[in-house]
Amino acid sequence: MVGSQIPYKWLAKASVQKLASVAPDPDRWNHRLQSLFGRDRLVVADVVNRAEMVHRHLVALEAAGITHGPGGFERPLTFLEVGTGWHPVVPILLYLLGAEAVISVDHVDHSSDEKLVESIELVARCLADGDLAGALPDIPADRMDAFARVVAMAESRPASELMGALHLERMVSDVRDLKVGRPIDVVVSNHVLEHLPADILPSILAACWELCAPHGVMSHTADLIDHGHYIDPRLSQFNYLRFSPRQWKLVGNDIQHENRLRRPDYLRAYAEAGVPIDWQDDLRADFEHLARVPLAREYWDMDTNELLIHFVHFMSCSR
Repeated sequence: MVGSQIPYKWLAKASVQKLASVAPDPDRWNHRLQSLFGRDRLVVADVVNRAEMVHRHLVALEAAGITHGPGGFERPLTFLEVGTGWHPVVPILLYLLGAEAVISVDHVDHSSDEKLVESIELVARCLADGDLAGALPDIPADRMDAFARVVAMAESRPASELMGALHLERMVSDVRDLKVGRPIDVVVSNHVLEHLPADILPSILAACWELCAPHGVMSHTADLIDHGHYIDPRLSQFNYLRFSPRQWKLVGNDIQHENRLRRPDYLRAYAEAGVPIDWQDDLRADFEHLARVPLAREYWDMDTNELLIHFVHFMSCSR
């Protein structure tokens, strides 16, 4: 893998997740594994990362002509977050910025009352310590005051009351089957697209697009780094590009599936879904990360500049 070193942490995680993915009720086993290894805990770095993602969505909204300032958004906006995950940090941050309402949907229910309280309290701590000032400088004063009241009652009030105060609704559904009963002004996702199987990605994009109100906006980000790199930094960011599709099917798993798609693949998925891309952004890694990986044949003909992209962001405007 990397020189003569064997990436034991990566191999261990891959092996355990592979076993869990073929066990009965794999989502339940995933919950247990995440809890066992502490991966379900929220830390300051997680909140800061999500704040940076929300900032990217604000940039995309500005490109779409929707501005945000100290008084909040220029008009009332209902957001749909696709991919709730374990902690509803993004919906809390959108509430703070002035969202009229936030619906958060996931096909698996990872949520709990304890994780909601944990999220509220850690966001409050990050605000008090100034950790979010760089990413989210313009939080309306009335929302800060209202959030302070939510924090004060977080330990004593039921989750339904807390979510109501945060203008948050959680739903468990495949987004292709989602019925929200109201127009959605902004659809967002953060590092979700890379976990979707390539064959269903166009239908997911099309479903999100259908939920957008006239003049609505869709803003999606995707992380194109091998997620094993976050477990074992000795691995190249592009380590998974060494595997053929057959090898990756054996090494990968369905619990935290990584589709390994590159930017051209996403562009084709958008085109197949009939969704325009009105603005896009990307980030590239240093060449040394790619040079360390003997690429599988499937990537030999791809432009190096495309292979070096490790983050993509697409924004679409509904006409």
